[in-house]
Amino acid sequence: MLTQLARVEGLRGNFEKGERIIDEAETLAAFSEIARARIDLERGRLRRTGGNTAAALPLFVAAFALALEADTLYVAVDAAHMAALAAPDQQGFLDWTDRGVVLAERGDPDVRYWL
Repeated sequence: MLTQLARVEGLRGNFEKGERIIDEAETLAAFSEIARARIDLERGRLRRTGGNTAAALPLFVAAFALALEADTLYVAVDAAHMAALAAPDQQGFLDWTDRGVVLAERGDPDVRYWL
């Protein structure tokens, strides 16, 4: 829930408030891979929306890996989508898009939403 609140603050342009909310979520996440994946994903969105795409990409990559470890394909595909948008070049965009499509194709209907 906190990660989604941080996302809303980022969309409003309140990046500092979004970061504070993410920091709070991080203290509660403990050892939950999916919570950490969502934290990295939303922290990356805050960076990207704030104009720091280079800082966002490693967070999306980390979110992707954590979501795969947690076997949460929906979040993994979301992270791949965001990594594609933050990729520094067309090849990176295509590579991350392909990763997301491959996962989405093998997922349940909620995951296939990304197609």
